[in-house]
Amino acid sequence: MTLRPDGIAFMLMHLMSRYAADNGHMDAAETQAWFDEQVELARAGRFFFSLTYYRMSAIKA
Repeated sequence: MTLRPDGIAFMLMHLMSRYAADNGHMDAAETQAWFDEQVELARAGRFFFSLTYYRMSAIKA
């Protein structure tokens, strides 16, 4: 997968890392290291991104 600067994966990486840092789940340096690692994996052709979506529907009988 190619990591494009205008792609959804890149946008979500920004949002996820910012969310994690802003809410105290990880510190800023750790989120930046994670982000940089994803970019390096993409350059090496080893980046993987999956966006899984579940939708459920039910009918009351």
